[in-house]
Amino acid sequence: MAKYPNRKWNSHVAKESGTSCNGFCIVRGKAPKAKGQKGDLLLLLKEQPGNSQILEIGVICIDGRKYPEEAWIDVTGKLVEL
Repeated sequence: MAKYPNRKWNSHVAKESGTSCNGFCIVRGKAPKAKGQKGDLLLLLKEQPGNSQILEIGVICIDGRKYPEEAWIDVTGKLVEL
């Protein structure tokens, strides 16, 4: 994803927001956010303003405490609204 930032979107990578499926979720965009179930991994890739280069990467494991189930989470691990 970092090497080919302009690749077409597919079923494994969501644009801007996504929900985990089969234990993981990959979301890429200017303000990426995702949600999932306990034990799921969320991979969030924040792009730079004005281009599609990766600025920040967040890897979150939904634990049910710090990161609650079905809550939208951003690249920094903060709870956000959709």
